[in-house]
Amino acid sequence: MSKKDNLGLIVTIAIAAILISLSLVFVAISLNAPAVETSAAQNNELQNGQLVETSMQDLVGENYFLGNPEAPITLIEYSDYTCGWCRKFSNDVLPQLKKDYIETGLVKFVYIPFPSGRANSQTTAKASYCAGNLQGASGFFKMHDGIFSTSDMSPNGIATLTKAQGLDNDAFQACMDDKNTDAFLQAELKKAIELGVRGTPNLIINGLAITGFVDYETLNGMLTNLQDAQ
Repeated sequence: MSKKDNLGLIVTIAIAAILISLSLVFVAISLNAPAVETSAAQNNELQNGQLVETSMQDLVGENYFLGNPEAPITLIEYSDYTCGWCRKFSNDVLPQLKKDYIETGLVKFVYIPFPSGRANSQTTAKASYCAGNLQGASGFFKMHDGIFSTSDMSPNGIATLTKAQGLDNDAFQACMDDKNTDAFLQAELKKAIELGVRGTPNLIINGLAITGFVDYETLNGMLTNLQDAQ
């Protein structure tokens, strides 16, 4: 990487950290709530603007993604289907992100479940994974959208989504009951915790950690700066 590229990346990180900090303060004040939902463990926690050492390819692994596999920007979201801020990101930010960056080939968007101890968290994570197992990435993200759109994340609610999506019920249930499904999700959770993920939503953008909810205006500014720095 040239000195010019290094300077561009440093400027991008500094701007991103400032924008995120301001955004989190604004959101938390305006909604009177924290903009990130955290787990109990706090050691080695990722910080805003921190560059992770693990390669993006290793983090993506076998998880499902939207967009161009060779996109210049990879955006990973660690998320919990039962997290209110994650729902807000999915419903308020992701649609515009798809239109401006994913569908134009600029961003590869990867969703990695980060289940918590809340009711239905593990079940919904498994449901999206099993939908992907049966229908590929399109099935995964169709279930992802369905879960974030429904008010019923109970097993009955998941059964309704499964039927609406046209999934084979026996095959889907077999996947839900398969120990390999639990093993995959647990391995991803362990990898995320080792990385320093402690709450949701948590973004990694080309190695840059962004903790907490960000609105589209802030995210768009960060992605524009990343493009300019490349």
